[in-house]
Amino acid sequence: MNTNTTFPHRMIELVVIIVIIAYGAIACTPVPPFFPDDNLLLPSLSDDSLLTNKSCEPPCWYGVYPDVTPASEAEELVKKLPFVNPETVARDPRVDGSSDPAITWSFSGAWSSNHGGRMEIINGLVRDNRIFLPLGAVTLGSVLEAQGTPDLVVAGRDPESPTHWFQFYYGDKGLMLHGRKNGQGQKTATITSDISIIEAEYFAPRSLRGFLAEVRGYNNAAIIKNRVQTYIEWPDLDASIPLLSDLPR
Repeated sequence: MNTNTTFPHRMIELVVIIVIIAYGAIACTPVPPFFPDDNLLLPSLSDDSLLTNKSCEPPCWYGVYPDVTPASEAEELVKKLPFVNPETVARDPRVDGSSDPAITWSFSGAWSSNHGGRMEIINGLVRDNRIFLPLGAVTLGSVLEAQGTPDLVVAGRDPESPTHWFQFYYGDKGLMLHGRKNGQGQKTATITSDISIIEAEYFAPRSLRGFLAEVRGYNNAAIIKNRVQTYIEWPDLDASIPLLSDLPR
């Protein structure tokens, strides 16, 4: 027998057998299902301008100025942002046809299409710029350090859940922050630094009355007056404020 030729062959056969066994073991190993966290975004793939005033200060957002920037220019600016998935940038016509199609987009790292932004367009210009943030990514405390205290605040609750909703209004900055927090069993809302900011809304600086009428589109003076009366002056952190059964939108 010529061992010089059979030995290499046997070694090759042995390696092949080991590879086959290893592959079979891997293939038969159950893989746990992967359920992505709908609120998880990599820091580099989210928008932190609310905390850093990166590029420009509110109401400007990366060069987009409400009531100034044309929709076509805003759309091109959004496509170039590093945290935006350019394939998701689209125009979304309103059902009532009362304005130009809105510009919508999603974060590059978002599992949900609810994380991104929407720009309402009136007469060809950006009127309202809304950024939808993942839960827990931005807190009220961090925003207060960057933007200072708001002028007004209102809180409400969803009767079908333990969630408390908040709106923090910065009239001179043209900024409305939307927050939420678990408030199960509480009859009032407590303003704490850990409130999660889930939306930043940019608009040309206005009074609250002007914001409700010209940005939100309320056209009834009585409704506007009622809404304005639900907001209270900023009372500082750890203060408790009344809860509305229905938060004004």
